[in-house]
Amino acid sequence: MINDHRQRLMRTTAELREDLGIEPEEKKDSEYKEIVREKKLFAPLIVPKSIMANLPFKAKEKVKEIESKEVHKKETKNLLKSLSLPSEKPLKVLLNEKEKKVYAMIQRLNTLKNIKVDYEFNIIEKETGREEG
Repeated sequence: MINDHRQRLMRTTAELREDLGIEPEEKKDSEYKEIVREKKLFAPLIVPKSIMANLPFKAKEKVKEIESKEVHKKETKNLLKSLSLPSEKPLKVLLNEKEKKVYAMIQRLNTLKNIKVDYEFNIIEKETGREEG
């Protein structure tokens, strides 16, 4: 067989499909999918105190009221109440070993929380120059 530039030995798949009337197969991963993006939540902007001091009054953060110790304690409810465990000391006879461990851990967490709240409240009092009497 003599190869001439005018003679083609093979047809492309597109030409074969067209001649036979076959549609190209559609692949699922080639289909368009709508892009769903979650809304981004950014952390609040924290301006350092050194920069805040140089800002004009209009741009400065306004002073918030300091909550009293009693109001703060009322807002942060006892962990025992939120877990629907008895708020008073439960009878040791009624608790199994697991409940005793849970109760002891909650007591430790409450103690740490109370120490932290007292410490933060004392710092706020010192900063504002206000003393509780």
